[in-house]
Amino acid sequence: MKILLIADDDLIKKNISDYFKPKGYSIIHYNNPLKGMNNFEEIEPEIVIFNSIDYPRHWKIANSFLKQDVTNFNPLFFLLINEDFPMEEVCKGVYLNVDAFIS
Repeated sequence: MKILLIADDDLIKKNISDYFKPKGYSIIHYNNPLKGMNNFEEIEPEIVIFNSIDYPRHWKIANSFLKQDVTNFNPLFFLLINEDFPMEEVCKGVYLNVDAFIS
């Protein structure tokens, strides 16, 4: 099973890897959100984990593209947030069918 991680924070990459690799997941990591989005169809991940802290303006585009334009598979979209993440953005995420918000 594959997880596509889009984050610039190396500590997040380490934590995600430490948790999911023992469970049999392979982690594909992109620092550049546009390159990650460009490879959604090629990689066909079961889960996309997107760090909104690193890329606050890209997560909506990535989620919408994944949910509406990529139709040959249906991955989960998890959004990493922090305590400063505005409630208005949470509402947008719910509307856009983000599968989980992870603090």
